[in-house]
Amino acid sequence: MLQIAYGLLKPLLFSLDPESAHIFTLELANKVLNHVTASKHRRSDKHIYACGIKVSSPVGIAAGFDKYGRYIKVWEYLEAGFVELGGITPRPQQGHQTPRIARIKSLYALVNWMGLNNPGVEAARRNIIEGRQKAPDIVVGANIAMNADTPLEKAPQDYSKCVFRLRDCVDFFVINVSSPNTGSLRKLVRNSELLLSIIDSVRMLTEKPLWLKIALDISDPELENVLKVCEDFSIEGLVCFNTWHEGVHKWGYYLRKSVPPQGMGGLSGFPNFALAISKLQKITQIKPRKTGLIFSGGIMSEWQAMCARRAGADLLEVFTGLIYRGPQLISQISD
Repeated sequence: MLQIAYGLLKPLLFSLDPESAHIFTLELANKVLNHVTASKHRRSDKHIYACGIKVSSPVGIAAGFDKYGRYIKVWEYLEAGFVELGGITPRPQQGHQTPRIARIKSLYALVNWMGLNNPGVEAARRNIIEGRQKAPDIVVGANIAMNADTPLEKAPQDYSKCVFRLRDCVDFFVINVSSPNTGSLRKLVRNSELLLSIIDSVRMLTEKPLWLKIALDISDPELENVLKVCEDFSIEGLVCFNTWHEGVHKWGYYLRKSVPPQGMGGLSGFPNFALAISKLQKITQIKPRKTGLIFSGGIMSEWQAMCARRAGADLLEVFTGLIYRGPQLISQISD
């Protein structure tokens, strides 16, 4: 039902600015599903155990699609195995000025410089609790980050606050140290001592699975730091990858009206795929054995999903592919 509706509405949605279209689509889907009492299909009895979680499908929703945790029922209805909500920060955060998303239709891509806009951990907690009452079967995770104005040395406190408030209402946590649009956040991955402090403080508060999310343009020394943390703290999952900052410069000439401010912006979608698969293959060979891999790198088709699995991915996440291909993408790449 939602795929048919999306196909009919897509020309209208693509005539709107991307952020308005995104909010309109999810709000409409949510309202429609408020009148639906049963799932589209009975969820599969078969389950996959990977990256510390047990899911009915290996395909999940990447962070950024449901920043406020308002649409959990939508993801369950679409039979996603899991959803990564957020990013969520301790205090509410407005993000950057709009417009802050641009489509590159010819490349099946998006560029965003959102700036981790979110309602803060208290509002997110209320939304998650309410959403899980309506959709109890889907696995829910929280992507957490520090506020943009938090001093770097106080980053562990920000991550700990998020975990403390959400540990009783989510199934896993994703430590975001890779957003290209939030000041000093990317510096955390270069500071091994600070990164260790963040993970240590979080591990003391919860036994829920922890994932780390890394950038597509992560350097070799940064990756070495991350993999050491994964081994030292038995990190259950590594999300490969966040949006591609350098890709904005490589493909930015396709942008027409909206251009991100200097030094900001991340590319997502089809152009990321080749580099993402190459890096995934490398990480597969050198990662700790107990750390699973979640691939988020521009999947648009069944063939690309198969490539990601063969390259070492245990689970898959979609974002930009949902916008260009529609909700059917989840079921198409689940098998």
